[in-house]
Amino acid sequence: MSIRLPEYYLQWINAIDVSSSRIYRGQLWHIYGKDKLEENVLIAHSAVKVCDQLYAYINELAKTTRAPMTLEHSKRCVTIAYQDDMLLYYDIAQHHQLFRFTLSTGSIERFGFLQNFLDEVQATG
Repeated sequence: MSIRLPEYYLQWINAIDVSSSRIYRGQLWHIYGKDKLEENVLIAHSAVKVCDQLYAYINELAKTTRAPMTLEHSKRCVTIAYQDDMLLYYDIAQHHQLFRFTLSTGSIERFGFLQNFLDEVQATG
């Protein structure tokens, strides 16, 4: 899989300081910069791109319990930020809706749209 980010989002992350956290809907999020999204991270002894973390976690959940979505569906999702044990990702198939995935519970919650995120996110400090 590869990064599938809209041009307007790439322009936005290139224009901000991704080393500082951002607040969105009352929660502090650490946004991945474009370079970080392309790096590999180890999840369950497998190297995956940071942007594909959701796919890796869904794959692991599917091995032991009922996963909250199919593996095929998770391939259309791009992780863009994290907070504690949560990932923020957008779903290409659902008109760039944002969702929050909680690692500890495997639960998924709708969390707005990618464009709303860009309009509403606030810098900290």
